[in-house]
Amino acid sequence: MNRLHFVFRLDAGGQFGNGHFMRSMVLCVELLERGHAVTVLAQSMPLPLKSLMRERGLVLQDINPASDGLAELAYIHNEASVDWLVIDHYGIDAGWESAARPFAAHIMVIDDLANRRHDCDILVDQNVPNRLQLLYTDLLPQQCVQVMGWSNLLARPEFYAKSDEDRSGTLLFLGGGDHSEPLTALIEKLLERVDCHPLKVLVSSDYLPMAHWQERLSSGGQVYCDLRNPAPLYRSAKLAVVRCGFVSYELALLGIPAVNIHSTPVQAEVANALQRMGTGVALSVDDLSDSECLQKALHQAAAMAPKPLNETLRPGAKQVANLLEKFHEHR
Repeated sequence: MNRLHFVFRLDAGGQFGNGHFMRSMVLCVELLERGHAVTVLAQSMPLPLKSLMRERGLVLQDINPASDGLAELAYIHNEASVDWLVIDHYGIDAGWESAARPFAAHIMVIDDLANRRHDCDILVDQNVPNRLQLLYTDLLPQQCVQVMGWSNLLARPEFYAKSDEDRSGTLLFLGGGDHSEPLTALIEKLLERVDCHPLKVLVSSDYLPMAHWQERLSSGGQVYCDLRNPAPLYRSAKLAVVRCGFVSYELALLGIPAVNIHSTPVQAEVANALQRMGTGVALSVDDLSDSECLQKALHQAAAMAPKPLNETLRPGAKQVANLLEKFHEHR
């Protein structure tokens, strides 16, 4: 296979969270290991994630705050032709993608919202099958290849590794960005339940300082920040309370039951699908203030014994990378 040049357009931190970065990073690393060149084009990227990219050998091209990124993409393309533009960004639609066509041979979009039009050759939605995915028919070009389902899950290799270790306590993670206020409320409620101890609270640098959280936890648990490899922490928990997202799939791969808190239609679809599969319990963010609803969800999740999905699922990044190489070769 000839060496290809991939450009990933994504943002992370603050309003974007870190989920787009984490899943795209898995595919970036897989492509690098195959000998391809990878450039990340970003306007927002926290320093810890920039450092992680440098360690993995990725090239980062910053987007000027006043730019829409097309000028920077054109510059990259002029330096070295772009074979694939991979877009993982909820703020980008067909308008920007069409304008980017002159600067990339092919375009792939990673999406799961199905709420806007795309101009792309491949669309990957790695969510479990759900009703929202039916909407893509009217949102994509007729020739677009649709790749659906969590057999294409871009989870890190460590979540596919088998393990059999003792588990204790409750993982609490509400994702990237600053969710300090709801996290504080959850900690207070979970500290009241001794059967949930120790609490294992994961935050990012966008949250309030570490000292604030450790003071809240006291002897009831421990706080962790910006873990580069959270898999060992996840594996150590017997239960999890998380904001529904990519972490929900990572926990399902490890066989850890979770209360998946949802606040958007796509999160609700995923959380309810995981509940039907017996890997977690769906809980609306509106019900968090109701102690009875939370206690019921915790009780249901604690009674589950899901089979780790990594016993049957193969790493999705390899399948997606294979598709990208074959598509380029035959077009």
